[in-house]
Amino acid sequence: MPIQVWLARMERPLTEQEYGDMMALLPDARRERLEKLPKEKHQEVLCAYLLLRMALWEQRGWRDLPRIGVDELGKPFFPDHPDTHFSLSHTAGAAAAALADTPVGVDIERVRPVSVRAMERIAGVRTEAAFFRSWAGGPCQAHRQRDRDHDADGSAAEPGGVLLRGGCLSWLRGGCCCRTAGAAAAGAPSDAGPAPLTA
Repeated sequence: MPIQVWLARMERPLTEQEYGDMMALLPDARRERLEKLPKEKHQEVLCAYLLLRMALWEQRGWRDLPRIGVDELGKPFFPDHPDTHFSLSHTAGAAAAALADTPVGVDIERVRPVSVRAMERIAGVRTEAAFFRSWAGGPCQAHRQRDRDHDADGSAAEPGGVLLRGGCLSWLRGGCCCRTAGAAAAGAPSDAGPAPLTA
């Protein structure tokens, strides 16, 4: 199975019914950790786990989440299914889940304005486009080059938009299967079609 990424953008708060249904789907340990956070921080985490359930349903036919362990670096994994790898990420208003046969990672962040002082201190650059490209990390040089080739104006994601770190915008453009999902918590997940991506 190639790496597959599911994305969700939250355009409204969860209803109480959706919230309750999604909390019931969480593994006990994750639910306990989540309950220690303010409730306004729950929505994106819940949606990330729902995306994972959708991915597992679509790719493996699994209706329930398998037991989740955590490795020595804190990365969650399925101890009973070492051939199924996943990664979850969330930010204000969005969530992502990746699923693959090999180790995988996904990171999604809301793009926020960054001061020139912070850009210089963190990355040694003076423009947001250069900052976000450097922020994406070292292993994605080829993806960033493809971004530069594709985005001739050198622009980064729009302010207030969502940036997938690690060169994922170009990676998704390059044919990775990307899906969007609504917040329906009950019943079997369904394919919502390809996600429109803009960069």
